[in-house]
Amino acid sequence: MRIDCRQKTFYSREGIILYRLATMITAIFVLVVTAIPFSVPAEAEEKSADEVAQAQDTDKDDHHGMTADQVARELANPNNSLASLTFRNQYRWYRGSLPNAGDQDNYTLLFQPVFPFTMKPSASGGKANLFVRPAIPLLVDQPVFEADKADFKGVTALGDIGFDIGYGVTEKNGLLWAFGMVGTLPTATDSDVAGKQWRLGPEALFAKFDKWGLYGIFPSHQFDVGGWGKGSYSTTQVQFFLKFLPGGGWSVGTTPIMDYDWKESHGIEDRKDRKRAGKARG
Repeated sequence: MRIDCRQKTFYSREGIILYRLATMITAIFVLVVTAIPFSVPAEAEEKSADEVAQAQDTDKDDHHGMTADQVARELANPNNSLASLTFRNQYRWYRGSLPNAGDQDNYTLLFQPVFPFTMKPSASGGKANLFVRPAIPLLVDQPVFEADKADFKGVTALGDIGFDIGYGVTEKNGLLWAFGMVGTLPTATDSDVAGKQWRLGPEALFAKFDKWGLYGIFPSHQFDVGGWGKGSYSTTQVQFFLKFLPGGGWSVGTTPIMDYDWKESHGIEDRKDRKRAGKARG
């Protein structure tokens, strides 16, 4: 009887995950479709079939004629117009006051496809794109602390899916800027590594291309807007990036990330206040 109950719970959870994935894909599709301009200028309507075919061939030749350095420069651009399927290998190690915290580490495989859509040029003549970037993490041996055993256990599971949808412009002078929405979907397959919350917030990007490469900053913030997890969520993330383009199609760079948990910091201050109040009463 216990086994049957667990099986029902398992399939119910999988059904919920599939439902959320379907909802996410539908929402992204609607946002993309509504954002892409479908109006055709009158001059374009008057073009003959031969002229349209010639323009398409020219566009293809421009893309096929890109050198390795040009492709590397385009891929280094956060607002790039090239679709890509990226696998990021992330290794983390930990330290802290919990027992054996300094012995913990984990590996995360992050699959991040990029779907760019070319938009009309900006008022200043800059190249504009609408981009959709989901991020699907596979957590391998993620350490989770078990209070009853006073030790960690490793969990391997799919994590919560992150995403961002934004509008970015690459100006002719090399300046880059973008703004959009960042979020997290509660799709983790193990409750021990699940946020159990729907999260949304703003994001922005400011960067500059130079002859040697690219540098910039990418701040974002997320709030919890729903879900079944306990507590609230309010975290700011700032990502700095520095990329060098030495030539030959190569790009080398670093992207340090800083997070600040506003709720946790308030909780620490609250605990300190309560501790001081207790000492005062004593």
